[in-house]
Amino acid sequence: MSARSPQSRELNDEKGQGRCSANDRCGDYASGTNHTLPTNGYARQFSGVNTLSFQKHITSQELTKDGLRLLGPTVIELAEREGLEAHANAVRVRLAELN
Repeated sequence: MSARSPQSRELNDEKGQGRCSANDRCGDYASGTNHTLPTNGYARQFSGVNTLSFQKHITSQELTKDGLRLLGPTVIELAEREGLEAHANAVRVRLAELN
């Protein structure tokens, strides 16, 4: 590891030779790594800025019929307690379609 700050770490192989020892300046300007780190101590929880920081992430899920049968009643109960009757009804309709 580099004796410099943590963001300037270098990886070494078993012979002690740097494998990722591109000069910091190359990383800053040309070799593709980014040297922009969060400030005010946020670097403890968050990574530096990179191209992924500007991409939208979309999650998805797939629920089997058995999964709906298993989770449906719980989802209905939670939705009702939150006052989201339309959500509860949507699950009721899908459960009814299974029968």
